[in-house]
Amino acid sequence: MQILDSSLWISLARGTVAIRYAFTVAVSAYVEGATALSMLTLALAGFFLILAVHSFDDIHDLAEDRVNHPERPLPAGKITVSQARLFGAATLILSLSLAIFHLQALIIIAVITAFVVIPPLHRLMQEHWYGRSISIFLFIFSAFLLGSTSTADLPSTRLLLLALAISTLHLASRVIRDEWDLEGDSQRPLRTLPHVNLSLARLWVRYNLIAAAILLLLPAFFNFHILYLLLAGPASLAIMGHALRWDENHSASHPSHLWAFLVLIGAMLGR
Repeated sequence: MQILDSSLWISLARGTVAIRYAFTVAVSAYVEGATALSMLTLALAGFFLILAVHSFDDIHDLAEDRVNHPERPLPAGKITVSQARLFGAATLILSLSLAIFHLQALIIIAVITAFVVIPPLHRLMQEHWYGRSISIFLFIFSAFLLGSTSTADLPSTRLLLLALAISTLHLASRVIRDEWDLEGDSQRPLRTLPHVNLSLARLWVRYNLIAAAILLLLPAFFNFHILYLLLAGPASLAIMGHALRWDENHSASHPSHLWAFLVLIGAMLGR
């Protein structure tokens, strides 16, 4: 049966994004000194949360996807809306169940879910590139906050700085991807992306990349071992290079997310 094809559900719920989110949660919990059990349960809670979020998101975006992405499981008719809604509800319940002993984690999951399932909030975060930028920033930042709920203490300064740096990097990357999609989307009857002021967007990218490059270095001054700097330093230099070269002739330049992965590994080794 087609419904049993795991690749359809991975495509619907963005399984690779869920894995990256869960990894970020786990690293954050580890940096904060969490127990192995708390680290595992919160990472799995984050994983199932993202599966739910993207399932509901695809339901909201079905009309646009029928035009812009007809190959996706919902518009292609390979998965029905009812099945996607059931899958989203089931994975959300799993996420909440795994976080049941962490009140702050439950609050974070509830807030993220609200911005996806409540149509006005969803439109607010998607209909302008400012909103899309803020949404990805908060999305990434929430992974660090979710990991920090593994302990009773407030998030450490070094974790907050790390979250700020990597979230800012992803914010810039979102605008870059939106610009990549702009030309193709403008040729379709129903565009996924809003109108973008390219000059303003490119300034936004440049200064956010500069901010991310600087912010990546700051956690090294808050009780991280030198191993953090050995891995975060090259990432910071590479991202700064992208920022300094950024202009209208370099609009396709994109700092790889592998730099963020390298920084997270540095945070684990440098704890």
